[in-house]
Amino acid sequence: MALAEDYAVAHGASTVKLEVGTKNAVAIEFYKKLGYENAGFLSHYYSWGEDAYSMSKSVAPRAKT
Repeated sequence: MALAEDYAVAHGASTVKLEVGTKNAVAIEFYKKLGYENAGFLSHYYSWGEDAYSMSKSVAPRAKT
């Protein structure tokens, strides 16, 4: 995820957004630990009818180590 966030910043993005199935508790918790917040509910988002959460995180350039 850090690489994806760095890529987004390098290409001018200030926010990273993603969607995750509401039944995928492990992924939801993982994203929350990375700083993503629930930004909305998407009813019947997937082709098989499952709902999803839209999640987002503000990103900024990281200091080089």
